Amino acid sequence: MLEKQGHSAVFEAKLTELTLAKVKMADGNIYNRIMLPDGAAPSEPGKPNLTGYRQLVRIPDGAELELVVESVEWSKTYTDMVVDPVQLPFPDVVEEDGNRPDQHMPFVKDDAAYNALTESEVPLISVVETVRVRGKSYAVISYRPIDFNSIEGTVRFAQKVRFKVNYILSDASEPKREDKLEFDAKKKAVIDLRDEQVEPKQKMDNVPSQGNKADLTPAQKADYLIITADRFQQTVEPLAAWKRKKGYQVHVATITEVGNTQAQIKAYIKDAYSNGTMTSYVLLVGDHEDIPGYEIVGHPYHGKNHRWHTDYEYTLVDGDDKYSDVVIGRLPGDTESQITTMVNRSLNYEQNPTDSDRYKHVLLAGQYQDRDADRVADRMFMEDLHRAADFLGPDYDFFSGLGDRFNKGYSVHTALQWDADLTKELKYGGWNYGSARVNPPSSVPQVWKDQGNGDRVQIADAINQGVGFVMHRDHGYGNGSGWADPHYTATEVNALTNGNMAPFVFSLNCATGWFDGKDSFAESWMRNANGGAVGFTGAVRVSYSGYNDLMHAAILDSLWDDYDGAWSSAVYPVSWRPAMALNRAKDRLFGHYGAEDSHAILTARFFSWFGDPELELRTERPNELTVTYPSQLAKGSQAKFDVVVREGERRLAKARVALVSASGEAHVVTTDQNGVAQFDVPVEGNMSLTVTEHNAKAYQGQIQVEGDAPQARVVENITAQAYQWVALDGTKSVVPKGSQVTYLWQQVAGPKVRVDYADSRFAYAITPNYSSVLKFKLTITDQTGASDSAIQTITVKGVEDSNKAPIAVVKDAMSGTNQWAALDGTQSSDPDGKIVSYHWSQVSGPKTEIAYPDSKYAYTFTPNAENTLTFKLTVTDNEGKTSSSIAKVMVKS
Repeated sequence: MLEKQGHSAVFEAKLTELTLAKVKMADGNIYNRIMLPDGAAPSEPGKPNLTGYRQLVRIPDGAELELVVESVEWSKTYTDMVVDPVQLPFPDVVEEDGNRPDQHMPFVKDDAAYNALTESEVPLISVVETVRVRGKSYAVISYRPIDFNSIEGTVRFAQKVRFKVNYILSDASEPKREDKLEFDAKKKAVIDLRDEQVEPKQKMDNVPSQGNKADLTPAQKADYLIITADRFQQTVEPLAAWKRKKGYQVHVATITEVGNTQAQIKAYIKDAYSNGTMTSYVLLVGDHEDIPGYEIVGHPYHGKNHRWHTDYEYTLVDGDDKYSDVVIGRLPGDTESQITTMVNRSLNYEQNPTDSDRYKHVLLAGQYQDRDADRVADRMFMEDLHRAADFLGPDYDFFSGLGDRFNKGYSVHTALQWDADLTKELKYGGWNYGSARVNPPSSVPQVWKDQGNGDRVQIADAINQGVGFVMHRDHGYGNGSGWADPHYTATEVNALTNGNMAPFVFSLNCATGWFDGKDSFAESWMRNANGGAVGFTGAVRVSYSGYNDLMHAAILDSLWDDYDGAWSSAVYPVSWRPAMALNRAKDRLFGHYGAEDSHAILTARFFSWFGDPELELRTERPNELTVTYPSQLAKGSQAKFDVVVREGERRLAKARVALVSASGEAHVVTTDQNGVAQFDVPVEGNMSLTVTEHNAKAYQGQIQVEGDAPQARVVENITAQAYQWVALDGTKSVVPKGSQVTYLWQQVAGPKVRVDYADSRFAYAITPNYSSVLKFKLTITDQTGASDSAIQTITVKGVEDSNKAPIAVVKDAMSGTNQWAALDGTQSSDPDGKIVSYHWSQVSGPKTEIAYPDSKYAYTFTPNAENTLTFKLTVTDNEGKTSSSIAKVMVKS
């Protein structure tokens, strides 16, 4: 944009360089290929390959645009030119019988298009569509500089075009509404046509939620909307409660409330988004059979009548374009147990992350494909992985120049399959997908070939030991069963035992995100109770090279913003949320190929997100936060105070601080560069305080209001006979008027006994048949998280005790560093009954994670240095007696 004045702006489009080449194609003829830097355009197979550019420009809402070309500077005319025809994209698929359709692609040429008159060509400059994303309007301006006369065999280039865009404001523009998603992209990425005096920026910081308006429905109040199968409503409630504590207005809608057709689901989301607070996140809870995806009919590979489903269409609720307005995810479970696994995994990732540096580890898997044995890669699979490895970790000689240009500090694990002789010189091959593709080295460097071959063993080992995320770039099986190269299917995923160290998985290949009509690879990652992933994306059907290669670059750039150095989104922000990164990656896809390109639209629909859409990727070992704030306030006042967030000695910027009152009103502020969040809020009652940051363990606290906290009261000491029911009485507890509280009785001392109605103020316990002392803690918690506890003691007078204690038996072990070591209590026994519970706890040594601590066979993840770890196994028999034994794990490097 050269200048802007009033309702008009002058632009210049320039073409400063290009490459002309000759290429022999499958029909035996030689064609001219025109390669524009980062050029692409919507193109149909068989038609001349005429690329161009497109740019999103911010425009006033509802404006009518007029485009006037003022001048065109043409290049010389080139003669004897026959531009190559666009070919069908390669499917990234291997069929069940091992057939690879990409090796049998037909040559296509539309003879009618080559005989068309030049008047039928697209204009040099045009507004191809207007886009509306979360209340912001954009015009997509196309620049098509190639003028190809197929009849005369000439080509010329519009190397400089000067044009003007005028607009007329509309009286029908929609009023601005609060947008909590912070969708603003970087200023440098946005060309803004608007008159700043007409549309001033509105400051929305620390504004109470519009979701408190009484005239709105619960869904319209929500910025985090959950749509669930009826039977999963209670199962997903812990996740909903956590999002509320983070300051989101959450509504859980059952499918009975919403309606069970795709039209009803989309209408419900659109209504919620369009009124009150703009919906930011949508979570679908249940598999396709419970919460149907949006049906699409027809697929280039599967057939014109093939019916398949996507969640992507549910994100398109503002305007008539293909740009997502909300961030969507799905928990694809069939049972309560499966949904519970996914909910707990998401909660643990934020609240109780594994104390490990494995978040800084990545697994890259895929293939160097060379089916014609010419030692040149047929596809860009290995090139993508090599580039990602050099960007994320140490220098693998992918990028030109001296030194390690990029290094995000990752330890890189690989499982690579080489369809070639690693002792020979190998080269990369492929084609242009715009500036998102960085030219690879002329020959595959030895340092990368030294990674060698890997298979399912290396994949499982890396994941079980812990990685932050996984990327696979190669073929997938067409039936959705898994990765073809290296071979890795749902069977292998179901055997993973990585426990609480669950990674994000980017499966950029064919059909591995299939979720409708069958249980598939993606669902195995999400459902495995012993391992698997915390989030997953993969194509729901057969997908295509070029488009998938661009997606790999766009996803990584959406997380770090310097992977694709020539581009930044004018619409979406850089985000650590992988579900948001998918939206931004699809913007890159449309910006290159065009939102009218049929395969670009397919690709956008293919890649759904499985998991919590609001969850952020961790990239460092999680640290504890120190948070300073007033612990108590006077009721009825207007309180001004600071919340200071520290990570160690460092004050932490960009932490999300949420204050939530008992009524559900939320105040959310992000800490500034000094780690300070400033609040000015009314004090009506106790408030929960939650602080989150993508690499920190979530902090949870309370600000109490004088006289507003619940008080736990119990009968302190009672005596009871053996083997009888006794009452645990919390009815004397004090609950402030208007508070909603929960009760929880927990046994804290004595032989373990049965407790009924533990979540009631009046519970019952059955005493053992021998003398003992039992202690039970009653905890009362209100909706803000404020709590109080009291201990009730029961002295049991027993009959003669003939029960013999169980015998805990353990084994010492030796292990290497940074791996899982077994804790074996299987030889434990009870001489006159049976063991009913096992519990492992760490006694000494560097703190480590214990997987399955309440099992007779547990695992611990060893530290990265030599040491001795000590663990205690406690076993309890069916009459409550216990015994313990100590096991040592000697860690050697």
